[in-house]
Amino acid sequence: MDFERLAEHIQKAEVQRRILGSYSGPYSLGVTADPEDAQQPAISVRVAATDTSSIPKTVTVDGQEVKVVSHPDFTAPKPF
Repeated sequence: MDFERLAEHIQKAEVQRRILGSYSGPYSLGVTADPEDAQQPAISVRVAATDTSSIPKTVTVDGQEVKVVSHPDFTAPKPF
């Protein structure tokens, strides 16, 4: 899986549901380098929750296992 292809896949609602599960607060999804292997893409998930334990560590996207890197305490941007 390359970075561009993963970016396309995370726009799909079914992929977002697999990543977010029952989480329902503000969030931001993006593609980043795997912190353990910069040549591999990973999914970056920022959530407003302090506890990110409900976010999976990996998800299957288009038949490939992809690492998920979660970040707590996200604040959604406010319009001007």
